[in-house]
Amino acid sequence: SAGAYVFEADFSVKDERNRAYGIDIEENTSYAHGHGRVADGKYEIVVPSVSILCQPTVAVVDNVARRHDAEEAATEYLQYLYSDEAQEVEAQNFYRPSSPEIYAKYVSENDSSTITALPEDGKWINDKVKRIDINHFGGWAKARKDHFAEGANFDQIYEK
Repeated sequence: SAGAYVFEADFSVKDERNRAYGIDIEENTSYAHGHGRVADGKYEIVVPSVSILCQPTVAVVDNVARRHDAEEAATEYLQYLYSDEAQEVEAQNFYRPSSPEIYAKYVSENDSSTITALPEDGKWINDKVKRIDINHFGGWAKARKDHFAEGANFDQIYEK
């Protein structure tokens, strides 16, 4: 029997006994780490119908950049992250690009929510996933209290 591979992702995987594993927040990790495991037929990537929209923020921290005489380099790097070239690299590494044009190039035509092989055409984005943000949970203060405080939902799930 194959061992379970737990992905750090909001997607889960199933082993050959149809057991699902893995919940977190990063879609790219399912694809990047699951590539070989999906390709060898031992696991599937199961795409949820709903997922939390996670948009990491990047910024130049002025005081730190100034202290290290790196303001220009930091600003140029930040600008580069949003260039078409960088967006392509991000998409090729299973990060959803923010550029609508680059994003569209990677949207899969596959209607299935179960991925048994990564597409040869490189189109991996399942555009049918409903993305919700923190407001769905009543904002950060309420989400922390309900889900992450001592004894809250996360602790209850983890104990089971």
